[in-house]
Amino acid sequence: MKIKKSSLYDELPLELLAGFYYEINKNIENGILSGAMQHEIRLIEQTALKRSISLEYLHDKGACIIEAEKLLRETTKRNYPATLNCRIRSPMMFSSLP
Repeated sequence: MKIKKSSLYDELPLELLAGFYYEINKNIENGILSGAMQHEIRLIEQTALKRSISLEYLHDKGACIIEAEKLLRETTKRNYPATLNCRIRSPMMFSSLP
């Protein structure tokens, strides 16, 4: 009997999977992350394949999620004083956002 190996990515909700896929690819393209991160991209792609999710959909969903996070962060900064912003803001999924 074969034991099916899985990765952490198999356990992630679609939104996190898409966000990671988009951000890792973007950072590799910008030279921020090394090509060694290609291994992580392959693991995410395997998970997408298992879930029957196209890579185009994963990329587009990730881009939308990142954009929504940026807009949320900008709105939060404008609407709350800095002291409240630290206590009230919602948790952000990705730390590389401005």
